[in-house]
Order: sequence, then C-alpha cells, then structure tokens
Amino acid sequence: MTEFDEKLRLALHSFKSANKMKFHEIANDCGIKPHSLYAFTSGNSGLNGEDTKVLMDYLNLTVNLEEKK
Repeated sequence: MTEFDEKLRLALHSFKSANKMKFHEIANDCGIKPHSLYAFTSGNSGLNGEDTKVLMDYLNLTVNLEEKK
C-alpha cells in the first residue's frame, strides 16, 4: 500500500467513525463496489483511478502536489 493509499484509508476510517456510517453505505453513496472498498480498507488492494477520485470527492479531499522542502 502506498503512502497515498494509507492516508486515504485513514481519512475514510475517520469519516466513517465521525458520521457513524458503515462501509457499504459509503460504497453505495459513492457508486463504488462494496467489495472493492472492503479490499481497499483492509489493505488487500488499491482502488482504481476513478474510484479513488470519486472517494476523494465524497470525503472532500484534495491532493497537494507541492514538493516538501
């Protein structure tokens, strides 16, 4: 799992806890297949590009592409 995937997974877990939601509810809201989201959250696989974008939009996340100094 990449550093990006790990940060997205942690953001997803935080969102899930804060909103008292289940993963299948989030998957249904996003239009992501529940088994894909379960595999991602357990660290067994990554999400494809489209599912990553949809999930980031749902969680209201952005990517900062600036270099660290």
